[in-house]
Amino acid sequence: MQDVEKYSNAETEIAANVAGNWELKIDFQGQSLPVSLILEQTGGEITGRLETMLGNGEISSANVKGNKLTATASAEMQGRPINFAITGKVEGDAMSGTITAPITPEPLAFTGNRK
Repeated sequence: MQDVEKYSNAETEIAANVAGNWELKIDFQGQSLPVSLILEQTGGEITGRLETMLGNGEISSANVKGNKLTATASAEMQGRPINFAITGKVEGDAMSGTITAPITPEPLAFTGNRK
């Protein structure tokens, strides 16, 4: 029994269900930009796609622990490869977090819902 106590809650916490189509709104310089995440999930491992007005990308290096999602998306925008770092918090069918990209000086906040 004492061995069980050694594990933290984060290690034993069940991964939130993030599979599905998510419609996000990114706050970019006072404008609300739409972004879609199409996610598939096996346990804590995530794969999927990122779709934006400027281009689409593949989600890699993604996982969910508890209700926290972390992912990297690789996209091509205007002929140049760009990597996005996505961190989010999932609460049922709602998600909020930030997207970081080399084309923006600060992380961009987002909110959204699963369709």
